[in-house]
Amino acid sequence: MNGSVTGVGAQDLFAGLELSVTGAVVADLRDDTFPVVYVNPACLTLTGYAADDLLGRPLQTLQDDDPAAERADFRRAVAARRAATLTVRCVRAGVGTFRAEVSLRPVPNTGGEPTHVVAFIQDVTELHRLRAALDQLPEAVMTFDRDWTMTYVNAAAAANAKRAADTLIGQLLLGAYPEVAGTPAFLAAQQALSSGLTQQVITYSERLSRALKTTAYPALGGVAVLLQDVTAEQALEHDLTTSQERFAKVFDASPLAIAITRLRDGQFVDANPAFTRLSG
Repeated sequence: MNGSVTGVGAQDLFAGLELSVTGAVVADLRDDTFPVVYVNPACLTLTGYAADDLLGRPLQTLQDDDPAAERADFRRAVAARRAATLTVRCVRAGVGTFRAEVSLRPVPNTGGEPTHVVAFIQDVTELHRLRAALDQLPEAVMTFDRDWTMTYVNAAAAANAKRAADTLIGQLLLGAYPEVAGTPAFLAAQQALSSGLTQQVITYSERLSRALKTTAYPALGGVAVLLQDVTAEQALEHDLTTSQERFAKVFDASPLAIAITRLRDGQFVDANPAFTRLSG
């Protein structure tokens, strides 16, 4: 099963894959069908197949239920003989399908030419469902790793940026948006990352002409940021504060004696200067 793969560290490669908890398949790039020459135990557990069901068969056997466009994208990625990561729909034998993140890593022979490829397979079904749900939110959601590389951008965040989400993912935040450096929102996100505590701040975005509440949550390997449009709430709060201040001025300046009491027990809550002078 391992003999067809030669090159630097070939035996170490198989030894490592055998013990890996991540599903892995090795396919031969020298054949246009990319036949499977090795499957590790973790992949057999993940897919429900026996080794004999996969060995010698095309790599895309695992992808039998995928739409034609995705199958074509996957085949092109394998044929390119370069490292790549794709999300595809894979088959779980006798059960159905699952969303999988497949990372392709070419394996060179002794002459440095890629002759095989290792496909690392991880079940990301729940993550895919979560992201689909996040894409329905009106609020912008973004996640970053510890180096501030964007690892996820939902539809609302992409709309705010006026860019496709896949053009943002993988970019450094400050590389794409240098103007956010030093802003209260970015400082809150930095504090969440360093302290492990949720941070929140409200700022006004000149670019979007909105008041935004930024909530930064510590996340595994980085930080998640939720941006909520609170323009209406801020305007209402401002109007309420203005109204209260106006009432206070009229209350204090009124020549009429005014007292405020609780309805339930008649207890005085407040009285203006005119009432105080009158009552002594």
